[in-house]
Amino acid sequence: MYKNIEGHPAWKADAKYEPIRDNGQYGHLYGWPAPGDGSSQRVTDSFIIPNMFAKAIAGASTKDTMVWAEGELSAFTGAKRSSADSLIALRVILLSLSR
Repeated sequence: MYKNIEGHPAWKADAKYEPIRDNGQYGHLYGWPAPGDGSSQRVTDSFIIPNMFAKAIAGASTKDTMVWAEGELSAFTGAKRSSADSLIALRVILLSLSR
């Protein structure tokens, strides 16, 4: 996504930036792999992801955390394809936390 920034002169301003210069290739828009839309931005604006992590770290079960996050998402996403992709992404995040 941000591959074009790898040649920017700012990376040469300080040697400590060198290890992160190539990280732009791993960046994605909100909602990825679905196209970004208003629903994916609302996930950010409503702090669903940070709150989801906080619930998991505080000891809530993965299943309970997933159910909560899916409920929060479904409140404003409806049945659009991007919401289904967002739910899949949430499940992947939560399953990785439970390992």
